[in-house]
Amino acid sequence: MKYGKGIDIMNQHSSTAAQQHSSTAAQQHSSTAAQQHSSTAAQQHSSTAAQQHSSHILNVYL
Repeated sequence: MKYGKGIDIMNQHSSTAAQQHSSTAAQQHSSTAAQQHSSTAAQQHSSTAAQQHSSHILNVYL
């Protein structure tokens, strides 16, 4: 169970981190300044912060 979740969390951490920098960065330039601060900022803090904590715990187990 721990290994299965660990692999999923590692995949999420690597893929989402790459997507945030590539996709959201492109959207920030194309979209309006109002949407940048409300939508992208909220998603970055909520999703990445949760995954960072879970992945760090995995590293402790490994």
